[in-house]
Amino acid sequence: VRRRSTTEHARDYTFCGCGQVTPFGRAYGSYEDIILNSVKPFLLVLHRGKDENTQCNVGPDTGPLESFREYEDFENAVWIQTEYLLKHGIRQSNALKEWGMIHLKDPIRSLLTHSCVEKGLDFRAGGADYHEGMIDVVGFATLIDSLTAVKELVDENRQLTLEELKSILVSDWKDNEPLRMQCLNRLHKFGNDKDEGDSTAVRFMDRINKFLFSQKTFMNGPWGIDIIGWSAAVTMGEITGATPDGRKKGDAIADSGGPAQGRDKNGITSVFHSMAKLPLEETHGPVALSVRISKMSMKADDGIVKLKALIETYMKMGGQQIQVTIADSETLKAAQENPEEYSDLIVRVGGFSAYFTQLDKCYQDDMIRRTENRI
Repeated sequence: VRRRSTTEHARDYTFCGCGQVTPFGRAYGSYEDIILNSVKPFLLVLHRGKDENTQCNVGPDTGPLESFREYEDFENAVWIQTEYLLKHGIRQSNALKEWGMIHLKDPIRSLLTHSCVEKGLDFRAGGADYHEGMIDVVGFATLIDSLTAVKELVDENRQLTLEELKSILVSDWKDNEPLRMQCLNRLHKFGNDKDEGDSTAVRFMDRINKFLFSQKTFMNGPWGIDIIGWSAAVTMGEITGATPDGRKKGDAIADSGGPAQGRDKNGITSVFHSMAKLPLEETHGPVALSVRISKMSMKADDGIVKLKALIETYMKMGGQQIQVTIADSETLKAAQENPEEYSDLIVRVGGFSAYFTQLDKCYQDDMIRRTENRI
């Protein structure tokens, strides 16, 4: 409904990226027009709109940290930064597509796109039936866990002030390893079926959805969110400062729409319940969930039956996409040490699969950090 597609066209879909779907041969756009590092707005608030690495102004000045009297004030400031980046990205994307309509005419693709011949228009100029915009929100759970950490550390427990927390993060947790372990292991995290860790995710995704519903592409089409999970979780993490969920500077941010790597402690069914709380029906694009399941579980006689039941259950709960890797941590570590013996080991990076031994070590390490589930 949000994508304004007819039932017939929606059922005749194809992939236009590693996980994004679109009506087959009828659309222009909807494949990562904008990629948002969703953790950046959080850090912009701490630094009054400046990038923590370059000290360049990236977002608006949302005020000194001492001006936030309640947690809600801080979360609202993070939303202001998020909305600013979304608006800026949408303006840029719309301008680029309008330029392409004038300067990048493509008669071959237009001949192969439904309705272009009938309308006598290039697929970029209104010939296609659908003109969508899609924003890939990378690291969503890292943002949510960071907001939850502020709420619990600063607002509820009064353990730190925002200024003290900022100083600790700027130093990348130097001389504060016990506090980092507390933040990593004892604060609530999204994906454990606890409202303390999930409620902010529901609220913030709803905010993103409602904002994007108010926006239009340059051809008056809808904008929407997707969260696929792919290599950007690592590359964006490399240029992102430390966060109060216990993550260190340069570490990967959350790799899909689900919990951040290793943060889910209560089993895969709890992950499903947390995901089902999100306003998935209202999202414009797919919110994918990456899970890793131990090879030992699949060796059992009923392993495949259980996996099938898990996937079907998740879909019945409202899940959109689930990306499964079958590999235990010991095997992945052994493959790092002796790659020639594991040349056929395939893993799900995000919306795509890859041979594990052909990945750079940073992506291999990220895969190992994901929770190993037994079913």
